[in-house]
Amino acid sequence: MLTGYLWGGGAEWHLLNLVWTLRQMGVPVDVAYILPGAAHAEEPWRLRGIVPIRLRWSLLALLRRNRYDLIHAHLFKGELAGATLSRLWGIPLVISRHSLDWLNLPAWQRATLSAFVHRRTRGMIAISRAVAEVCNTALAGRPVPVQVIPYGIAPELLRDKLRGTNVREQLGLQGRKLLGTAARLSPDKGLSYLLEACSLAGPELADWEIVIAGDGPERASLTALAGKLNLSSRIHWLGWREDVLDVVTALDLFAFPSIREGFGLALLEAMIFGVPAIVSDLPSIRETADDAAFYTPPANAPALAQALRQLASDPPLRAHLSDRGRQQAQRFSAETMARQTLDFYRTTVGG
Repeated sequence: MLTGYLWGGGAEWHLLNLVWTLRQMGVPVDVAYILPGAAHAEEPWRLRGIVPIRLRWSLLALLRRNRYDLIHAHLFKGELAGATLSRLWGIPLVISRHSLDWLNLPAWQRATLSAFVHRRTRGMIAISRAVAEVCNTALAGRPVPVQVIPYGIAPELLRDKLRGTNVREQLGLQGRKLLGTAARLSPDKGLSYLLEACSLAGPELADWEIVIAGDGPERASLTALAGKLNLSSRIHWLGWREDVLDVVTALDLFAFPSIREGFGLALLEAMIFGVPAIVSDLPSIRETADDAAFYTPPANAPALAQALRQLASDPPLRAHLSDRGRQQAQRFSAETMARQTLDFYRTTVGG
């Protein structure tokens, strides 16, 4: 397994689940990375007995000595490095695409991937049908198989993400209802529409506090918008948190107002713990949540406000979504993901 970053986002969390589960099944897998990402990036891996390899010249010797059967590359830098190593040593290459970011890449990056990576890869894994459509567009007619394999989460690893933080006590919000989300503060996440909806919802949402965990390029503009909407006293900006799962599980309602999304891993984690969710009606989110979430049109603050009013005043509906979320989340097991991945290896590479 070769990735651009070792830790810090959904793709890296997925990779840990995949590698650990494959090893539990007896499949020998090593992990190499190019840039470390977040601080203490290797810690979650080492806790599970996996020692990652930083991509240096020593890895070239390792590849030659270990005679690997396959390179599975993740993220843009991982794909480029994987294609290079595949060409140097003649090792088959498979890549995973974790988002719709191909649509955002500069033209030179798309051209590089098309001219180099796509020519080397034996197959692509997409985390949703929406991502698979982008993969097929990117391949531009090349006969490369694309397989949809959704994310799966191992319960053992998910428990490791819980740090035991009493978020309500830490924030002084005992007895309050909490509406919130965990997301990168970027335009795709649609958080400006959530803030506008909270303002439009009026008195029905007056006794709810708003909790937002995450950081990103929109932090300043979102903070300014909250002030303009007179929401500053009710919003708790938590920034990037290592205990983000404790934040999510403390919520009474999880908001996922994305205007573009490849899968919705944070949503899946909320569903696993029975946090009712209000989400944008996007095809990829339908793939994840099915009928286990309350849907609103994306980028539509008035519709989101009306939905928030309804959910805030209807505890039985929130309880129903909580139950359905837990049931739906059971479909996304790490073992199923790992077995489907192995089947794809055999189909595309053999062995």
